[in-house]
Amino acid sequence: ILSYFFDFTTAVAMIVSFFSLSSSMFTNINDQTKEIGIMRAIGISGFGLYRIFIYEALIIVLASSLSGIFIGSLVGYTMTIQRTL
Repeated sequence: ILSYFFDFTTAVAMIVSFFSLSSSMFTNINDQTKEIGIMRAIGISGFGLYRIFIYEALIIVLASSLSGIFIGSLVGYTMTIQRTL
């Protein structure tokens, strides 16, 4: 039963993270409408513009994942040291 609870909690956290990322990207695109217009005027294709935003989302996800792993490992290591004392 405990395993199902943790699986459910993980799934909920992933769903919340997905919607958080989606809403932040939507807000980011709406805030950058002038920049998008300038890039289109310069001659960047729709696919090139799409790639730029996908790369931006990828960098945000990787940076947040790496910082989460680092902070989680640091907290886990600290708790392990406290437990051994």
